Amino acid sequence: MPLEELHQSIKDLRLIPEMESQEIIHKVEEYKQYWKPNNVKTFLLAESHVFTSEEDFSVKIVDNFIIESAQPRSFVRYVYCLGYGENSILE
Repeated sequence: MPLEELHQSIKDLRLIPEMESQEIIHKVEEYKQYWKPNNVKTFLLAESHVFTSEEDFSVKIVDNFIIESAQPRSFVRYVYCLGYGENSILE
């Protein structure tokens, strides 16, 4: 099921008082795909992201810590986001 449909299905259940936007969900997926190695040797099932507010999502990682232009810059509460737990590298 595409992310958009899954997001809408969960939203329709109205079990969660506040949901992340689809834009944030897509950014988390972008981080996952960006850092995913070409050849996966070990798969960790425990990885997850934590709710990211729109305010937090508007924060960017400073340019000095961006390795290449394709690297995501938006802050999300996700283990693959360089700014997660490293407030000093956030704008």
